[in-house]
Amino acid sequence: MAWPLYHVAAKSQEWGYAVEATGNFRDGLMHAQTDRFSLHLIDVVLPDGDGIELCRRIRIFDLLTPIVIYSNNEELETDAIKAGAHSFVWKGGDLNDRLKREISLLIGSQVERPDVVPAPSPIYD
Repeated sequence: MAWPLYHVAAKSQEWGYAVEATGNFRDGLMHAQTDRFSLHLIDVVLPDGDGIELCRRIRIFDLLTPIVIYSNNEELETDAIKAGAHSFVWKGGDLNDRLKREISLLIGSQVERPDVVPAPSPIYD
């Protein structure tokens, strides 16, 4: 079953989440840079780019917001996690329940986020 953007956005709204959807890499990156979200849900296949690369780019300026990547290709899970995604959801099977669970776990586990991420303490040998 194909899960186009409008279906994922509609399901997320049905589950009680406010959704701002973009249909491509460029707009997704722009919104991630200018707006604040509780979670980024990214499809691997975008008309003008790759969702895993979008995840990498978001991680350059946002280390805190959870990212869920979903795809038809289960073999991309390792690449998605290495790019900075918190989780990967395969589109096959019962995507509805798995996607809802991932979103709920990640958004439900968030606490008040600081506006500035503190630099890590230096480690001395």
